[in-house]
Amino acid sequence: MADALAAIGDRAAIPVLIRRLKRERFPERRLSVARSLARLDGPGITPAIAGEIAREEPATGVLAILDSMGLARGRGRRLDAEAEGAAVFVGTPTEEGHIETGLEGIARLFLLTEAVGDGGTVEIRCGDTMAGEVPIFDGRSEGYADLERCEGGTVSLSVMPDDVEAGIEAVAAVGRRRD
Repeated sequence: MADALAAIGDRAAIPVLIRRLKRERFPERRLSVARSLARLDGPGITPAIAGEIAREEPATGVLAILDSMGLARGRGRRLDAEAEGAAVFVGTPTEEGHIETGLEGIARLFLLTEAVGDGGTVEIRCGDTMAGEVPIFDGRSEGYADLERCEGGTVSLSVMPDDVEAGIEAVAAVGRRRD
């Protein structure tokens, strides 16, 4: 149904799809609704999709949608997210693997990777502390890690082991806004 509403291209479908995204229980179904929303152009779409990243059980694939919308490339930006008390940052890391999110208390980090072959992980560090890791799979893939003890806004990413051919295409971080 969501695809049919989006295919019509009528902006009147936007509030209906946003309500469906908020109410849907299953991540796979929410991902389908988010894809349908991304095909439309109108108010409220970006916050609704970005809010999916902050949900308790997020739908893996949402960062790729934000990237396809042109929101996850470059230096980065904070997106207003329809999620209570949460802010979402999207962008790409520097060549050294650093990303300044402008957020406090980063709770989750999504990564969109492109790799040749399976194996390896992206290690996530907050300061000198290992905060989590995301496995790397062949081709373009997305994964996330819930982080502990990540109070600063800067995150360092490194592909391990060093001989794994992988690049980090985009990053989304969930945390609190800095005031």
